[in-house]
Amino acid sequence: MEVFTVLRPAKNSYSVYETLSKNDVSMDFHSILTMKLNIALMAVKDGKKSAEQAYTDLLPELQKALEEAKQKGAKEKAEKK
Repeated sequence: MEVFTVLRPAKNSYSVYETLSKNDVSMDFHSILTMKLNIALMAVKDGKKSAEQAYTDLLPELQKALEEAKQKGAKEKAEKK
């Protein structure tokens, strides 16, 4: 627990939306991320998956969603110009 009490907040604390926008990631990714995390956490809570298995299953899904959101975000940015 000491590790968590020693850390200080980052000086440049960006919101998730600011971070997504800054990196040209479509805002749709936030809802996808939230939904997939909730599903994974419920599976762990319900005993359907271990935390490790949920994590292992979640990574490739989120990576694919992030790549798609980056492509969409770049397209949205180009259309704004």
